Amino acid sequence: MEAKYYLTNGFDPSWETTQFEQEIINKYTSDKQFDLILNSTWGFLECENPVTKEMSNKFEITKYLVEQGHVKTILFYNFVDPIYDLSTWYEVFDHCKKYIHEDSIVTLGQIDTNKMRLNVPFQYWAVFAADHFKHYLLTDLYPSNFDNLFLCYNRKPTWHRVELYNKLKQKDLVSKGIYTLGDQDPNKVNLSLMWVGTFFGLLSAGLLYFGSKHYQSTLSYLETYNEKQMA
Repeated sequence: MEAKYYLTNGFDPSWETTQFEQEIINKYTSDKQFDLILNSTWGFLECENPVTKEMSNKFEITKYLVEQGHVKTILFYNFVDPIYDLSTWYEVFDHCKKYIHEDSIVTLGQIDTNKMRLNVPFQYWAVFAADHFKHYLLTDLYPSNFDNLFLCYNRKPTWHRVELYNKLKQKDLVSKGIYTLGDQDPNKVNLSLMWVGTFFGLLSAGLLYFGSKHYQSTLSYLETYNEKQMA
């Protein structure tokens, strides 16, 4: 069904990831009606207010539409770029709930449930990777040697990534592999990629969803392997 307003701009619409996002939304809204359909990606992105025609960002436009009574129901989705711990979106929806009931805001995707209710959990990247990434045989992945015990690439310094780094540091394991951690300031981010010669790939985003026991088991595994290599 058609919505009254859309704030769905984000990544390039020609990208397969963006097109897959749209497929999910089209299917989900085929029998549901919302006043506003809202993509969480880049809330600071400048776009046109559909009522005033003035330029603003998604955060301010969302608040305006709700405050002025133009929007009573919202579908908020978060797929390609999960919102980080300090995202302004949490403040925006706390503000919106002063004007509309929480039940009128439906959330879909990946959201910190400590700060915001998640109505429809959806692991976007797991589904996209299964359908679009190349599938390898186990024998294709066997390396001949290992230069690094582990590799873990991160940009946004979310709490679980910082926690994992601190635990690796406590175990004196950071120097055994490659661990990157970005900064909120994009000018301070230095990105380099190095997969070759790595024994163990850590997916910190996945560890966020599996909980603390998986942190511990991962750390124990790395410790054990490192001790064997040192023996």
